[in-house]
Amino acid sequence: MNLNAKRTLNINLYRLISILVSFILFSNILFSRAIEYSGFGGKPAFPREDNPRTESIFVHTVNPGEIVEEGVRVVNNTNETKTFVVYAADYTRSTDGGFACRQYSQDKNGVGSWINLETEEITVDSMSEETIPFEIAIPEDVEVGEHNGCILIQEKKPSSEAAGISISIRTGLRVAITIPGEIIRKLSLSNILVIRKALDKINLNLSVKNTGNVSIDTDVRVGVYNLFGKEIITFGGQYPIFRNDEATYNYNVKSPTFGSIYKAKGVVTYDGNAGTEIGNEVYANPITIETRPVYFLVYPTLKGIAIILISVFALIFLLLKTFIRRKRKKWIMNNWVQYKAKRNDDINSLSEKYDVNWKILAKTNKLKEPYIIKSGDILKVPPKAKETEDKKSVKKSDGTKNSRNVKTRNSLKENTKTGGKSKPKSSSKPKPVVKKDPSTEPKVDEVSSIV
Repeated sequence: MNLNAKRTLNINLYRLISILVSFILFSNILFSRAIEYSGFGGKPAFPREDNPRTESIFVHTVNPGEIVEEGVRVVNNTNETKTFVVYAADYTRSTDGGFACRQYSQDKNGVGSWINLETEEITVDSMSEETIPFEIAIPEDVEVGEHNGCILIQEKKPSSEAAGISISIRTGLRVAITIPGEIIRKLSLSNILVIRKALDKINLNLSVKNTGNVSIDTDVRVGVYNLFGKEIITFGGQYPIFRNDEATYNYNVKSPTFGSIYKAKGVVTYDGNAGTEIGNEVYANPITIETRPVYFLVYPTLKGIAIILISVFALIFLLLKTFIRRKRKKWIMNNWVQYKAKRNDDINSLSEKYDVNWKILAKTNKLKEPYIIKSGDILKVPPKAKETEDKKSVKKSDGTKNSRNVKTRNSLKENTKTGGKSKPKSSSKPKPVVKKDPSTEPKVDEVSSIV
């Protein structure tokens, strides 16, 4: 490589590196701005060290009539100052049995009515946070068990935007209050339902019902196995199931290429200890319940169906070909005759002579390349049409001789009855004897039937 070429290569390399560095720096700037503009949220202001779950939700065990002092920290992760509306709401069950919060305009009859915020509107500077103190006043006549509510944070829109259609994003924090007493932690499990969504898609449906009076952090698993018990896939995870709620979990099973028969089984594990608090990761009294196994057929994909059909047709073709070969071999063993090779005989001449494919002739006589045939070799060949006719004529002549012998016996009997006299027959001239010239007789191959 000359000097100019090296310089050109170095320049191009430097340009490429510069473009890559610029792209990375520009991407980092965009990414940083995206993170700064990621939004807003909230978190408990006073989390407990002994329960990591209190960093994301409010967890308290309180007697009736008591008041709990708490605080919510409003976080603004945007690059501009914003004003937020902060309010309490009751818990409601989502369509799949999960946790959800009621709307701002809906009446509050549960935990939402117990919460008294110091202020419901706060302005937070860019990339900063503010704390709003609040109290939770427990009613005197509250039931034993767990009660849930929400604290929600929503951006306040300017009055100019309020006149038109506006979509507000809100974030919520769960408030879990447990009233001590006879705590019941119990789950019931339904059988797995198999729902066919498409030809090659199956939906497994499992429902878990909480019949206790507190929420239960539950480990839900649905395993799919083949007929040999090998695990194909396991769905599930850790989910909270709230009191008097029934949670439904749906998992989609994709068909393997060639389809299969699968077995599905649901397994649920939870802590049955009445003293267990939300956030405890170690089970003091683990309880496991299982569904009965459910077997279901998963159809093959379109690709699998095509491969199966091609394989079936190929198998039928091979079986038919094998059947024809065996039948042909059997016919050859029963009908072909022995032939003593003569001088100048070869595979091609014998193939033409007996009107048979040379490959079949070579395979029957186990001849290998270069298919040499020597004089005197005993080979198996098809019977010639002339030989078949000769055999038929021999059989016919035998039949004629037998009929003549019968007539002769009958004539002797008649002569005996008439005293030896018989009617004269009309004289006929004997046919001249024609001597055959040996040179004009057709040559016949030395052929003998197989014993």
